[in-house]
Amino acid sequence: MAIALSASSLFSLFAALTLVPMLSGLFLKQSEAMQMMEGGEYLDGNWLERSIAKTSAIFRLFEGKLENFLANTVRWSLGRGKIGRRLFLLAIPLTLLVSCLFILPPADYLPEGNRNLLLWVAEPLPGTSIPEAIRLSAAPREFLRQQPEVDRVMFVERPGRRAIATILKPEFATTQGLADMVERMRAASNNFPGYRFLVPSRPSIFQDPGKEFEIDIIGTDLAELSQLDGEITEKLRSLTGVENVRSNFVFGAGELQVIPNRERLAEVGIDEAEIGSMVEAALGGRFASDYIDGKEELDVSVELQNTFVETPEQLRQLPLYTRQGLIQLNDVAEIKETTGADVINHVDLERSVTLTTSLAPDAPLSSLVEQAENEILAPLRNSLPAGYRLELAGSADRLAETVSQLISAFSLSILITYLLLVALYRSFLYPLVIMITVPMGLSGALLCLVIANRIPGLVVPLDMITALGFIILTGVVVNNAILLVDRALQLQAEGMNYDKSLYEATRDRLRAIFMSAGTSVLGMLPLAVIPGQGAELYQGLGIVLTGGLAFSTILTPTVVPAIMGLLRDFSGKKLDTLPTTELEFIEEKAIRKVRGA
Repeated sequence: MAIALSASSLFSLFAALTLVPMLSGLFLKQSEAMQMMEGGEYLDGNWLERSIAKTSAIFRLFEGKLENFLANTVRWSLGRGKIGRRLFLLAIPLTLLVSCLFILPPADYLPEGNRNLLLWVAEPLPGTSIPEAIRLSAAPREFLRQQPEVDRVMFVERPGRRAIATILKPEFATTQGLADMVERMRAASNNFPGYRFLVPSRPSIFQDPGKEFEIDIIGTDLAELSQLDGEITEKLRSLTGVENVRSNFVFGAGELQVIPNRERLAEVGIDEAEIGSMVEAALGGRFASDYIDGKEELDVSVELQNTFVETPEQLRQLPLYTRQGLIQLNDVAEIKETTGADVINHVDLERSVTLTTSLAPDAPLSSLVEQAENEILAPLRNSLPAGYRLELAGSADRLAETVSQLISAFSLSILITYLLLVALYRSFLYPLVIMITVPMGLSGALLCLVIANRIPGLVVPLDMITALGFIILTGVVVNNAILLVDRALQLQAEGMNYDKSLYEATRDRLRAIFMSAGTSVLGMLPLAVIPGQGAELYQGLGIVLTGGLAFSTILTPTVVPAIMGLLRDFSGKKLDTLPTTELEFIEEKAIRKVRGA
């Protein structure tokens, strides 16, 4: 996005300096230009030109009224003894900016997108085999096939995750259609036996989901980890906005424990490692080496010949060859049938349990993460045993890092823009006046974002893509202020007094400001208002850009002259005054028109 914006700006500058003057000399007529400036119509044109002229006249009528209002506001604020009026105009954007900060939606990470895929995360009871899991999934899969919106249904078996996947028909694969199907699946999740949980989810188009965060419980004892798991899970589910909490710790899977008897092993002359190798080879094969065959790498494993171990009793009777002769495994070890953890997970080589918390579509990630940290994790850390710790992970960790990077990028963009203006104006003061328009753009963007979230059925989170709009605004909203300040300095260089130069600069540049800002706002408006597939990705960005630019376009022509007037007040220099009668304004306008002719 940054490359595209920078390149388009550079090429448009080149075209404005070369192509536009050449085309203007070829096609524009002086008579038509005079008619347009004076508000006339193309009387000698065809029907299309006349229609365009009439439409343009309507727009110019409203534009003229707005220009007169803003010019009168500038005149109202300029002059001797009107510091209070100038402070009032300056307070308007600052008040809106502060007010919007208090009602702004909390920060989010990334939008989910409307990827046409839904997963019913299916966790069977511990110890369920793959064939049995497929058989259990028949009822949920049949439920999905009965839904008219469903196109395909699949069973997914991956290491550490089993799921029932469904794809909707294209006409139903919209943001609202996917959300409705998720709610339907959630309502039916408790209707199928044989599962620890069935949790519907929408996989994000990004690798990291924006509506989930993780909590890592790290320690040594699995029993203690399991207890903390249950305690934190119960508290997380009580938070508003949390839809589901699932743990990767599964206890209760069937297992066989081989417990060596060290005294008997010493008597027969074998060690525990040999016992482990023999059991591994008997059950599934023991990896020994690898074999390179051209470009293919093959694993070499060792298995027992003519020995089949399929039951605990066969394992107990596993023959072992020792220096005392042939013995069985149960002579030197105890074979215990019990239950245990399905998988022992690790974080940084330490045992861990990870809780994945799924949020509602309208629940802000940053708010829920902060609430979980302050209300659940922080109090628990004070009572944790030694060697145990709780850490936020997943999207929560990445959100904090991304927000920090965006703040750094925003600060750097402000600094670069200011230093460039300092180099162009050879002054530290006037670039500061121009940069004050950035808060005006931000206040407009925040206000439009707040208003959009007040519309029923519309949720526009302040995610990281939307936040990019604030960085882009820093280089866009300053353009209007540059036009005003530059024109005012030109008039002052020609001998015009200070207040009058501010007023005339506003009158001269209002049309150019409205034309450039109006085309930009209308060009970006479809991003903000037109729904459709992918709209949730760029809608927030469009609202921020259009709202910020439109708001700054209205405020800049009045606030910038007021700020420059305040600078003149605080500098202690004598103020010149504007003409105070309508006759003087008419005379000044006539003189300027004669000079232009």
